[in-house]
Amino acid sequence: ISNRCANIPEGWCRAVVDVPPNLRKRLRKLQSDGGVQFHERVDLREWTTLRVGGPADLMIRCRNEEAVQNTVDLLASHGINWLILGAGSRLVFPDAGLRVPVLNLTGDLARWEVDLDGLIAGAGAKLTQVGGSVARAGLSGMERLFGAQGSVGGAVCSTLKGDRRDVAHLLEWIEVVEPGRSRARVGHRGIEDSDISLCETAGRYVVVRARFGLHGDQPAAIHARIAAVEEDTGGWRTRFAAPVFAAPAGENVEELILESGCGGMQVGTVQLSTQLSNAFSTGRVATAEDVIGLCRRVVSKVKVSSGITLTPRLCFVDEHGRRIDP
Repeated sequence: ISNRCANIPEGWCRAVVDVPPNLRKRLRKLQSDGGVQFHERVDLREWTTLRVGGPADLMIRCRNEEAVQNTVDLLASHGINWLILGAGSRLVFPDAGLRVPVLNLTGDLARWEVDLDGLIAGAGAKLTQVGGSVARAGLSGMERLFGAQGSVGGAVCSTLKGDRRDVAHLLEWIEVVEPGRSRARVGHRGIEDSDISLCETAGRYVVVRARFGLHGDQPAAIHARIAAVEEDTGGWRTRFAAPVFAAPAGENVEELILESGCGGMQVGTVQLSTQLSNAFSTGRVATAEDVIGLCRRVVSKVKVSSGITLTPRLCFVDEHGRRIDP
């Protein structure tokens, strides 16, 4: 135990558990076959935008659809749940870490191809990189994603209504992998009728690829819209998550927060950004409990000030990967 906890803050060691030997053995077989890499006791702070969270017992990196299929089939056969990491821009892991495996999509699943009227992107691809490619190709429709820190898979799984970065209207199809089933393609109508969301995919299926329909426009006009979005979001920053709260219909979240007197509010080393009122920034020793505490204080003060209850866009999970309310 002492060796495992050498670089883990005091109080977290009690939560670290062993990966079952038979599971480790089969993961090694998948790793030797190629497409899968697994790592034990991974510091989740290094994999998330806000840099909070304890150690994950197991991280599995999948480079292609076959690797994802083999991995989820294996985990399901052991009755083990899982959680998709994505870009780590919205997930807030618990300070005690995760006892369920974290899946990270890399390789082929982090690549994309642009064509005449859209693109096909792996779920692990970063939004800013994909957006840059389509802008250079003279394709419009994804400008709102600039300044976002997430992955394509995270954007696909976001079902928050009224979110200005919602991409549902751009999606032509998505491909998903489920335990015990072959890869399936879901068309636009099926996407609209589905219940796909960032946290609820845990242990059920994995979005691996998506097709976005876009339209041509003048590069100058595209880049002007990109510049406006980047100015509005403050651009990409480490230890910085935005927007934290979803926009209620007909309301401006930033104004609600400022009018409630929350400007500059801080819990521990987590504080409302001085550049954007609907953003959190964190210090080196920030904790998930600090993030939760600040969320609660902002929600409470805005409720008292305006009567409106803000909904966090951040996804908080417990040690077993289950979504929890802050």
